[in-house]
Amino acid sequence: MAINPATIDLLALPSVSLQERSQLPTTPCIYFAIDSQGVVQYIGQTKNPRKRWLSHHKGIEIAMMHGVRISYLHCDADLLPIVENALIAWFNPPLNRGAKRRGRLGTTKIIIEVEFTGIGTALKKAREAAGMSLTVAGDYAGMSGANFNRIENEDTKGVPLDTLIRAANAVGLDLKECLGEWIQHIPGVNLTESSNGD
Repeated sequence: MAINPATIDLLALPSVSLQERSQLPTTPCIYFAIDSQGVVQYIGQTKNPRKRWLSHHKGIEIAMMHGVRISYLHCDADLLPIVENALIAWFNPPLNRGAKRRGRLGTTKIIIEVEFTGIGTALKKAREAAGMSLTVAGDYAGMSGANFNRIENEDTKGVPLDTLIRAANAVGLDLKECLGEWIQHIPGVNLTESSNGD
């Protein structure tokens, strides 16, 4: 399978919006994250794009862009690394720059720190409005009441996003009101997951 990057018409490739990523195929392909201006922001390869985009390591950065579509090019599984490297070299996507491409790589968990103010206050107001004690809220969120109290008082070095989602769900707080709409577009983030088994 020979691919000449110059002949690839990105607009002619099948694609889905970032919000429709669950409709991606499950067969080997090269994928392109393309912004609303038609700029290829990221190129990757996977044997199962649907599964890959459930929790993508570039998810936060890509979700913060507007109008992103994921286009894909079917490819033989054995050729994925070679074709991916050739396409990255041709398109030079911003989010691939600096990455070392050595064929198939393992996955790396990327931790991004973002500071927000007022989340603790919003949690406390929601908990009190729900008539819940710290102990009950902590139980619903799968943590101790003391830990819930530390999050409310913003007396922690940091809070993992999944912990914050469980705390917010426990007291009925809509995190989009605190963090913004972009949070719901991050692959792998489900703000509606129940924390108390409901």
